[in-house]
Amino acid sequence: MIVKKIVWFCLSGATLVSAMVWAQEAAPREPSRLERQVLAFADADQANPPPVSPILLVGSSSFRRWRTAVEDLDNPDVLNRGFGGSRMSHVLQWYDLVVRPYDPRQVLVYEGDNDIWSGMEPKQVEQDFRTFIERVRGDFPDAEILLLYVKPSPRRMSKRAEYEELNHRMRMLADHFEGVDVVDTWTPMLDERNEPREDLFVADRLHLSEKGYEVWSSLLRPLLRPRQEEPAADANKD
Repeated sequence: MIVKKIVWFCLSGATLVSAMVWAQEAAPREPSRLERQVLAFADADQANPPPVSPILLVGSSSFRRWRTAVEDLDNPDVLNRGFGGSRMSHVLQWYDLVVRPYDPRQVLVYEGDNDIWSGMEPKQVEQDFRTFIERVRGDFPDAEILLLYVKPSPRRMSKRAEYEELNHRMRMLADHFEGVDVVDTWTPMLDERNEPREDLFVADRLHLSEKGYEVWSSLLRPLLRPRQEEPAADANKD
């Protein structure tokens, strides 16, 4: 009798565990903060159709918070698809939502900041950048890719050596791949003592101030690729 009760208890426990697992699997998963930002892009595209063959900004909060990018860069074809807190691995994860739909003529990338801060090694982050470049090259062979160096945020200078190494690795990737270049958004943000300029950052000492975005705008505006004009129709043709 005791043995039967033990067996019944074990079977009931196993059934309860199986039911709990099934319930967890069946319950709808709550989207993460990053995922909600990405999914919102489709709604934004419905409300305001994106430019044809845009200049696409992809990256973390330094792009996401740049709400005046179109005006600052003086280009209506700029399409900002930055999502805060992201790493390059997230861009790869949601590539089909943040890059592929837009057929960009130029892709500006700001990633690596959160990657290094999360504990990744520069070499690991470089591999994610390489994978991203190869995907864009395969899908949009004529698109130019600009990799922005990780900025020297005062709050994250304990990782300065790692950020500088990652920036160097970006430079090597640009040398290796056709149609890829870097934008030095590190050096112009340093003062005469080679330390970060505090006035280029907001109070959190991580995100850019208005002056910081002015520096970025001055660096990027001359590099934006103009739209290809459609060939004029031949008036002599029927």
